[in-house]
Amino acid sequence: MIANFNGYFYLILNILILLLFAVYSFRILFAPAGLAKEFNMDKSSIFVIRYLGCFAVAILFMGVYILFRPNGPEGAWVYYNFIFIVSLCNLIYDFSFYFKLID
Repeated sequence: MIANFNGYFYLILNILILLLFAVYSFRILFAPAGLAKEFNMDKSSIFVIRYLGCFAVAILFMGVYILFRPNGPEGAWVYYNFIFIVSLCNLIYDFSFYFKLID
């Protein structure tokens, strides 16, 4: 497994990404009321929160599969690019919201 990730650094980085998705998925699927309260949303938004959480769970399952498959991350560039693009879009939105460029 370590050889598939070209050493410990990328393996640990991949495991950290999976742990973050696991915490996020757990909060979304099993404690959505806390997220709704944290972001000042009504209880009617719990359905939408869980629905969007299914996408995070799919990314988590795919990451666990990539971690344990025989070839490791070889050929899984789409998975990592998807995570990068989503994170970049979130970063742009968060900066824009924080500096009051939008909303």
